[in-house]
Amino acid sequence: MGALTAPAIARGDDAISGTASVGLDLGYIDYKEELTPPRKSTESGPILAVQGSFELHVSPTLPWMSLFATYSASSTHFDGTTNEPVVPTTGTTGNQYFKIEGRVGYPITSFLDVYAGLGYRSWLRRLDYDEFYSWKFAIVGLRASTDYGVLLPDLRLRVDGSLRPTFGASMRLEDYAPNVQPATLDLQSRLGVRIETPIDYRFSPIFFASLTPYYEFSALGASDYQTLHYTDGSVYKIAREPSSTTNQYGATASFSYSY
Repeated sequence: MGALTAPAIARGDDAISGTASVGLDLGYIDYKEELTPPRKSTESGPILAVQGSFELHVSPTLPWMSLFATYSASSTHFDGTTNEPVVPTTGTTGNQYFKIEGRVGYPITSFLDVYAGLGYRSWLRRLDYDEFYSWKFAIVGLRASTDYGVLLPDLRLRVDGSLRPTFGASMRLEDYAPNVQPATLDLQSRLGVRIETPIDYRFSPIFFASLTPYYEFSALGASDYQTLHYTDGSVYKIAREPSSTTNQYGATASFSYSY
C-alpha cells in the first residue's frame, strides 16, 4: 500500500532539502493460504489507504533518508471453508492494515540510487475470531529517475524496485473458541518484492503531484504445530498456521511539498 515520496528538489550542491508527501492509495488485494483442497482460505477486494512520507537530502551527492507510513481499515471478501467440519463458506472480513518503513539511500549517479532499509507491517483480520499478523522486513532496492522536461515539460518518470525478505513474523490468535486461551504462532520467513513507477507533475519549484502505479508480492511461511489450551489449562486442539501469499496492486495519488 502506498508509495514513497519523490526525491527532493536540491537547492545547490550543499543544500539541505526535504520533501513531505500525503496521499491516498487505492489498491486490490488477493490473499491465499496454502491449504490442501478442499480446504481453502482467501481474501480479496479493494483496499483504500492513507499515507504520509518524508525524505531528507543533506546533499545531492551524499546519502539520503526517508520515512513512510500507511494505514487502511477496509473490508474484503472471504471465500473459504470452515475448520471442522470442512464446509464451503463466504463472507465479509473486517481488516486493519498498517505499514511503516525507513530507508537510507545513496546516489550512484545523477539518475540512479541504491537504498536499504527496515520496515514493519501488521494486519488485524476479523473473522468469527481475530487473527493479528505482524512481521518485520528488510529492504534492498534501486530507483531510477529522469529529469523534469526530458519526456514532457514539468513531467518526471521514476522506476523503483526492491526485494523485501521478512523476519520476526507471527500470528496472534484470539477468541478462537469459547474459553480457549489466546495463542501466538511464529511464522517462517519468506521473500517479497515491490515494483512501482511514480509519475510526477511539477506545479512549481516546491509543489508537485504524483501518480504511482505499483505491484507488491509478499509471503509468510507456515508455523510449527502448536497446542491450544482452554483457560483451565486442558488441551483444546493442535493448530498450525499455513503458508500464505499476497498479491497487491493499485495506484497512489499524492501531493508533495519540497523545500
